Amino acid sequence: MTSVLERAKARGVSVNMLLVLEQFERDVARNPNDARAYATMGTNWHYRCEYAKALEYLDMAVRCDPCFAYALCARADLLSTCPDSVYRNAESAAKDAEQALKLAEQRGQLKQDWRHRNYLQVLAAAHAEAGNFNMAINIVNEALAFTITKAATRKLKSHLFQYESGQPIRDEHGVIG
Repeated sequence: MTSVLERAKARGVSVNMLLVLEQFERDVARNPNDARAYATMGTNWHYRCEYAKALEYLDMAVRCDPCFAYALCARADLLSTCPDSVYRNAESAAKDAEQALKLAEQRGQLKQDWRHRNYLQVLAAAHAEAGNFNMAINIVNEALAFTITKAATRKLKSHLFQYESGQPIRDEHGVIG
Protein backbone atom coordinates (compact mmCIF):
# COMPACT_ATOMS: atom_id res chain seq x y z
CA MET A 1 0.00 0.00 0.00
CA THR A 2 1.44 3.35 -1.02
CA SER A 3 1.46 6.25 1.38
CA VAL A 4 -0.66 9.34 0.94
CA LEU A 5 2.46 11.33 0.14
CA GLU A 6 3.50 8.85 -2.56
CA ARG A 7 0.01 8.85 -4.10
CA ALA A 8 -0.05 12.66 -4.11
CA LYS A 9 3.37 12.82 -5.74
CA ALA A 10 2.35 10.27 -8.37
CA ARG A 11 -0.69 12.39 -9.26
CA GLY A 12 1.20 15.67 -9.15
CA VAL A 13 -0.98 17.25 -6.46
CA SER A 14 -0.67 18.26 -2.83
CA VAL A 15 -1.72 15.84 -0.11
CA ASN A 16 -4.77 18.01 0.62
CA MET A 17 -5.81 18.00 -3.02
CA LEU A 18 -5.26 14.25 -3.22
CA LEU A 19 -7.70 13.75 -0.35
CA VAL A 20 -10.26 15.93 -2.13
CA LEU A 21 -9.73 14.01 -5.39
CA GLU A 22 -10.04 10.63 -3.71
CA GLN A 23 -13.25 11.68 -1.95
CA PHE A 24 -14.61 12.91 -5.28
CA GLU A 25 -13.73 9.59 -6.94
CA ARG A 26 -15.50 7.64 -4.17
CA ASP A 27 -18.57 9.88 -4.46
CA VAL A 28 -18.75 9.55 -8.25
CA ALA A 29 -18.17 5.78 -8.05
CA ARG A 30 -21.30 5.59 -5.84
CA ASN A 31 -23.27 8.03 -8.02
CA PRO A 32 -21.89 9.12 -11.41
CA ASN A 33 -24.38 12.02 -11.46
CA ASP A 34 -23.44 13.48 -8.06
CA ALA A 35 -23.76 17.20 -8.81
CA ARG A 36 -22.48 18.14 -5.36
CA ALA A 37 -19.27 16.15 -5.89
CA TYR A 38 -18.65 17.84 -9.25
CA ALA A 39 -19.36 21.29 -7.77
CA THR A 40 -16.97 20.63 -4.90
CA MET A 41 -14.24 19.63 -7.35
CA GLY A 42 -14.97 22.68 -9.47
CA THR A 43 -14.62 25.05 -6.56
CA ASN A 44 -11.43 23.30 -5.45
CA TRP A 45 -9.90 23.70 -8.89
CA HIS A 46 -11.04 27.34 -9.00
CA TYR A 47 -9.36 27.99 -5.67
CA ARG A 48 -6.18 26.44 -7.09
CA CYS A 49 -6.42 28.72 -10.18
CA GLU A 50 -6.95 25.73 -12.49
CA TYR A 51 -9.73 27.50 -14.38
CA ALA A 52 -10.20 25.02 -17.23
CA LYS A 53 -10.60 22.14 -14.78
CA ALA A 54 -12.84 24.26 -12.55
CA LEU A 55 -15.16 25.14 -15.41
CA GLU A 56 -15.24 21.54 -16.62
CA TYR A 57 -16.37 20.27 -13.22
CA LEU A 58 -18.82 23.12 -12.63
CA ASP A 59 -20.36 22.52 -16.06
CA MET A 60 -20.73 18.84 -15.19
CA ALA A 61 -22.39 19.73 -11.87
CA VAL A 62 -24.94 21.87 -13.70
CA ARG A 63 -25.52 19.14 -16.32
CA CYS A 64 -26.16 16.64 -13.50
CA ASP A 65 -28.57 19.02 -11.77
CA PRO A 66 -29.59 22.17 -13.68
CA CYS A 67 -31.42 23.39 -10.55
CA PHE A 68 -28.43 23.14 -8.20
CA ALA A 69 -28.19 26.76 -7.09
CA TYR A 70 -24.72 26.52 -5.57
CA ALA A 71 -23.20 25.05 -8.75
CA LEU A 72 -24.77 27.82 -10.84
CA CYS A 73 -23.49 30.45 -8.41
CA ALA A 74 -19.97 29.00 -8.36
CA ARG A 75 -19.87 28.87 -12.15
CA ALA A 76 -21.14 32.46 -12.37
CA ASP A 77 -18.40 33.50 -9.95
CA LEU A 78 -15.71 32.02 -12.22
CA LEU A 79 -17.29 33.37 -15.41
CA SER A 80 -17.50 36.90 -14.03
CA THR A 81 -14.30 37.37 -12.03
CA CYS A 82 -11.60 35.16 -13.56
CA PRO A 83 -8.39 37.11 -14.23
CA ASP A 84 -7.97 35.07 -17.43
CA SER A 85 -10.31 36.58 -20.01
CA VAL A 86 -10.58 33.23 -21.80
CA TYR A 87 -12.91 32.05 -19.03
CA ARG A 88 -15.04 35.17 -18.59
CA ASN A 89 -18.50 35.32 -20.11
CA ALA A 90 -20.69 38.15 -18.82
CA GLU A 91 -23.91 36.93 -20.40
CA SER A 92 -23.61 33.39 -19.06
CA ALA A 93 -22.43 34.64 -15.66
CA ALA A 94 -25.45 36.94 -15.26
CA LYS A 95 -27.84 34.20 -16.37
CA ASP A 96 -26.32 31.67 -13.94
CA ALA A 97 -26.18 34.15 -11.04
CA GLU A 98 -29.79 35.25 -11.49
CA GLN A 99 -30.99 31.64 -11.77
CA ALA A 100 -28.93 30.59 -8.74
CA LEU A 101 -30.37 33.36 -6.58
CA LYS A 102 -33.91 32.58 -7.74
CA LEU A 103 -33.54 28.84 -7.05
CA ALA A 104 -31.92 29.38 -3.66
CA GLU A 105 -34.71 31.76 -2.64
CA GLN A 106 -37.43 29.36 -3.85
CA ARG A 107 -35.90 26.49 -1.87
CA GLY A 108 -35.48 28.49 1.32
CA GLN A 109 -31.69 28.17 1.16
CA LEU A 110 -31.10 31.86 1.77
CA LYS A 111 -31.27 32.87 5.34
CA GLN A 112 -30.36 36.37 6.45
CA ASP A 113 -26.69 35.45 6.54
CA TRP A 114 -23.49 34.89 4.57
CA ARG A 115 -25.14 32.58 2.02
CA HIS A 116 -27.48 35.33 0.87
CA ARG A 117 -24.57 37.77 0.75
CA ASN A 118 -22.50 35.35 -1.36
CA TYR A 119 -25.24 34.90 -3.95
CA LEU A 120 -25.69 38.67 -4.12
CA GLN A 121 -21.93 39.26 -4.42
CA VAL A 122 -21.76 36.93 -7.41
CA LEU A 123 -24.80 38.54 -9.02
CA ALA A 124 -23.19 41.97 -8.58
CA ALA A 125 -19.91 40.72 -10.07
CA ALA A 126 -21.78 39.30 -13.06
CA HIS A 127 -23.55 42.60 -13.67
CA ALA A 128 -20.26 44.49 -13.36
CA GLU A 129 -18.62 42.14 -15.86
CA ALA A 130 -21.50 42.96 -18.24
CA GLY A 131 -20.87 46.68 -17.69
CA ASN A 132 -24.04 47.19 -15.61
CA PHE A 133 -22.24 49.02 -12.81
CA ASN A 134 -25.32 50.81 -11.44
CA MET A 135 -27.04 47.45 -11.00
CA ALA A 136 -23.88 46.00 -9.41
CA ILE A 137 -23.75 48.95 -6.98
CA ASN A 138 -27.38 48.45 -5.99
CA ILE A 139 -26.85 44.74 -5.42
CA VAL A 140 -23.72 45.28 -3.31
CA ASN A 141 -25.59 47.81 -1.19
CA GLU A 142 -28.26 45.14 -0.65
CA ALA A 143 -25.58 42.57 0.21
CA LEU A 144 -24.05 44.89 2.82
CA ALA A 145 -27.14 44.30 4.95
CA PHE A 146 -26.03 40.66 5.29
CA THR A 147 -22.50 41.28 6.55
CA ILE A 148 -21.69 40.33 10.08
CA THR A 149 -17.92 40.60 10.21
CA LYS A 150 -15.69 43.58 9.60
CA ALA A 151 -13.75 41.57 6.99
CA ALA A 152 -16.92 40.87 4.98
CA THR A 153 -17.91 44.52 5.19
CA ARG A 154 -14.46 45.64 4.03
CA LYS A 155 -14.53 43.20 1.11
CA LEU A 156 -17.94 44.39 -0.05
CA LYS A 157 -16.99 48.04 0.32
CA SER A 158 -13.91 47.34 -1.77
CA HIS A 159 -16.14 45.82 -4.46
CA LEU A 160 -18.47 48.80 -4.20
CA PHE A 161 -15.55 51.17 -4.76
CA GLN A 162 -14.47 49.20 -7.84
CA TYR A 163 -17.98 49.26 -9.30
CA GLU A 164 -18.31 52.98 -8.60
CA SER A 165 -15.01 53.39 -10.49
CA GLY A 166 -16.38 51.41 -13.43
CA GLN A 167 -14.15 48.40 -12.78
CA PRO A 168 -15.29 44.77 -12.69
CA ILE A 169 -13.77 42.38 -10.17
CA ARG A 170 -10.74 40.32 -11.17
CA ASP A 171 -9.93 37.78 -8.50
CA GLU A 172 -8.15 34.49 -8.98
CA HIS A 173 -10.41 32.84 -6.40
CA GLY A 174 -13.63 34.71 -7.23
CA VAL A 175 -15.74 36.85 -4.93
CA ILE A 176 -16.85 33.94 -2.77
CA GLY A 177 -13.50 32.09 -2.88
